[in-house]
Amino acid sequence: GNSLNRCGMHTTLSIAASGLSACVMSAWLRPDHKMNMVDIQNATLAGGVSIGAVADHFLGGGGALLIGSLAGVLSTVGYVVLMPILEERMNLFDTCGVHNLHGMPGVLGGLASVFTASYASSALYGDNIGDVFAEMANGRSAGEQATAQLSALA
Repeated sequence: GNSLNRCGMHTTLSIAASGLSACVMSAWLRPDHKMNMVDIQNATLAGGVSIGAVADHFLGGGGALLIGSLAGVLSTVGYVVLMPILEERMNLFDTCGVHNLHGMPGVLGGLASVFTASYASSALYGDNIGDVFAEMANGRSAGEQATAQLSALA
């Protein structure tokens, strides 16, 4: 149905945007302004992670592109800038890049879900609102749903 179509479209757009933004950020941040393929590979996956929380929400193509672009930027900045700082100052080694691939993009997706929940309505989702936001079918308001989404991040 429509939810499945939204998931496919949003995921594809987010992954593409994260890869593109990673190309730009990698070339900008790396020595000699050369792209690093590991940055791009990880950021592309980060685009999928970040859109996962909201793939079936009403985002439109622009929303999916924005989330993916931000995920690509976050992931690349995490690998190039943040990881060396954490290693040097805190002696914290993230050998698998979990923070940059899953952590920060996951929080981004969670924050996006707060935003999309805040404007969710039966007028927008129709009778399917309970499929996306189960408690809204039981009378929870959009504001209450957004608060629940935000508290889940904490």
